[in-house]
Amino acid sequence: MNKIVNYFPSERRKSLRILNPKQVVLEYKATPNQLESIIGITTSIGLNGLSCKTKSVMPKTINHLYLYFEFEGIKLKNFGTVTWLSEVGDELGVKFLSTPPD
Repeated sequence: MNKIVNYFPSERRKSLRILNPKQVVLEYKATPNQLESIIGITTSIGLNGLSCKTKSVMPKTINHLYLYFEFEGIKLKNFGTVTWLSEVGDELGVKFLSTPPD
């Protein structure tokens, strides 16, 4: 089970640090008719989003993606928008959205 510890405020946002990082699957549209997936490991999670380190490089053109992860024993699927992407493209932050855009 994924335990959340060390609640700490930061200058930009409040977030929660994860004791045992978990796998997250990021799925995005590579073309209008094709979805691609990248595996990542969560580095922090909050009520409004998460950040993760991916095993491969994310394309810099990706704005929205689906997230599949497990949190406190519950399998979750969510939709989000990329808020930041590292220079290398292997770390990113995602803000959760309630509904996917058309």
